Amino acid sequence: LRVIVDGKIFHVPEHARAEVVSGTSRIIQEQQARVSQGMNQQIDHLLVEVFAPVHKKIPEFADWYYSLTAEYLLYASAIGGNTVGFLQEQLLQRVFRPARLERSIDELPASVNNSLQQLLAESRQVVVGQLQSVAAAHSIQEQPAVGDIAGQLDLDPLLDMQPELNQKLINRQLISVVAATGTGVTVAKGLGALMVKKTLTKITAGKSFLAAGSLLGKLAGKSALKSGGTLGAAATGMVVCSPTGPGALLCGAVAGLATWIAVDAAVINLDEMLNREAFEAELHHVVREQQEKLSQAYSETYSALLSSHFSRLHQDGRPPLKPPATFIPAQTTVR
Repeated sequence: LRVIVDGKIFHVPEHARAEVVSGTSRIIQEQQARVSQGMNQQIDHLLVEVFAPVHKKIPEFADWYYSLTAEYLLYASAIGGNTVGFLQEQLLQRVFRPARLERSIDELPASVNNSLQQLLAESRQVVVGQLQSVAAAHSIQEQPAVGDIAGQLDLDPLLDMQPELNQKLINRQLISVVAATGTGVTVAKGLGALMVKKTLTKITAGKSFLAAGSLLGKLAGKSALKSGGTLGAAATGMVVCSPTGPGALLCGAVAGLATWIAVDAAVINLDEMLNREAFEAELHHVVREQQEKLSQAYSETYSALLSSHFSRLHQDGRPPLKPPATFIPAQTTVR
């Protein structure tokens, strides 16, 4: 058997060709496991970089959430019956868009494919050395006669074979895993938009954000703390104003408003002190959960791609182990 590895020719006796072929198969299997493991590590590394800006923006969002401005805007949204939509829009504007999550996810396939090409290039060098060692260990030194050559195993086309990177198909498979639907699913704005939407939905369905749905009850509870509401606060404020004169009522209203706001600020500060740590932890947890889901989608998609690629290598690396049993001269004439 004439074996060609990276341009080098080895002559392997008939009794050893099965060992060379099985050695080739073993090397390919080992490299498939190595490349697959390397791809999973690269995917996780790239996703950490993609989601890191989101995690950095969460404390800034919490600063806004535990503020008077957010408090009153949330009351307005609760009265309008669209608290969840309001919170999702605030998360989008204050966290996800500044973190460029949608764009980074859409740009991710190019980085993943570059990593795959690099891993395969490194793998090729390892495979060349191993295949040459296996062939050399079973080869004969003397040059055999032409008539003694029973077959040829040219591994160079095998080593140069590249996986089929159909990006449109890859994207459809990624979306199907993330969306938990069939591979025929289509998303108008791509995987990045889908991931952001699912993350927003998941966050606002969490325990911390469900509390926002009871804001009107919270408002009523705080009003009871304010000495009977606005009129009580205004009456309390008049005590610190001039007891006579036309400005007394206005002064009392202003002082009452200040008291109202001061109570709001105190309640917000207490709420932040008691709940902010859990609030931020919940946001980080949901983001990490979505990151892991995307990692799973990539791992499944590229694992299937590599399995298809290496199965072709296995097939092309297995020549017939025995020469034809029957010699027909007409065959040689045709050739």
